[in-house]
Amino acid sequence: MQGARRTRQAHSIDGSDGGTHDPGVEARVARLESDIGEIKDILRRLEPVWTKTRDDVLELKGKVARVPSLWQIAGTMLAINAGIVAVAGLIVALLRSA
Repeated sequence: MQGARRTRQAHSIDGSDGGTHDPGVEARVARLESDIGEIKDILRRLEPVWTKTRDDVLELKGKVARVPSLWQIAGTMLAINAGIVAVAGLIVALLRSA
């Protein structure tokens, strides 16, 4: 569609005929600058929250690192159960010999 494309023809900002100029560009730039200021404000307010969240996550990572793994728990339980069976077997053997 060659005829569908439109460009706005006007004098450039400096008054020369060097190209096209969108008359609404100044208003859009001003709006963008205002929006950037609001974004910076929001980021300044959020920075302490992010810092606290990061510190909390680091603390949790340290705690999780000290939690035994499933295999460590299973191994410990197996060792305890084996000890109980051994002691029970020893008691049964002592009671039979008496």
